[in-house]
Amino acid sequence: KSSLWVGSPELMTPMFLTLYYCIDNFAHHQIDILLFAVTLGGLYLQTRGRDYLGGAMIGGAAAIKVMAVAFLPYLIYRRRWRAAACGIATTAALSLSPALVFGWQTLMRYFAIWGQVARHEWGSRPQNVSVFAMWDRILGHGMLPFTLTSVKVGFLPWSEDPRVRVAYVLTLALALLASLVVFRNEAVWGSRRSQLEWSVVFIASAIFGPVCWAHYLIVLILPNAILYEAWRSGRLDSRTHKIIGGILLVSV
Repeated sequence: KSSLWVGSPELMTPMFLTLYYCIDNFAHHQIDILLFAVTLGGLYLQTRGRDYLGGAMIGGAAAIKVMAVAFLPYLIYRRRWRAAACGIATTAALSLSPALVFGWQTLMRYFAIWGQVARHEWGSRPQNVSVFAMWDRILGHGMLPFTLTSVKVGFLPWSEDPRVRVAYVLTLALALLASLVVFRNEAVWGSRRSQLEWSVVFIASAIFGPVCWAHYLIVLILPNAILYEAWRSGRLDSRTHKIIGGILLVSV
């Protein structure tokens, strides 16, 4: 009860459910699994009273890859003031620190180039599984889901259809509203309910940016672990047990 071995079902089952994204992470030499670990570690440290270090770890992850920045407004919303302040300061300091090597003008030029890539060069090809790219394919390019099994699609530029932004904003607003309703009562920080909140923020940080590659979804390890633990705990009523089992089956 005090430790887990590597072959235990509590570790192996969530890893199996998230296996495709783990493989994609290493196949493309990505660091998303490390950034997920650093961000989750920062949240965990806060449960041990180490708010400044925990916030700094989240800020460091956000400076390396923008996804983790979603946790900064979440910390503010949950009134984790010290962690949020330290996270914001760390993100800003590390994001601007390359100026010490490249100089200020070069760094600003790199920021501009990054913005151009984000707006024009990623596109909405099927490998991009973000919510924005999904609506761009459906509304902008008329590509309905599950209708391209025999068609190979390469690069697909953004359609610039105004309906895409409207659908995206409405989807984001609906997801945010649902989250606020479900988690309207504040949970004890670090409790299972609080960890479910973290899971929602992790998922949102992955899919609501303009681009989401498969390895971004490595963050599903956390909700998969929580759902599996609840499913095998024996504490659920029959209906809830079946619902969670169905969710895990769909994940497979």
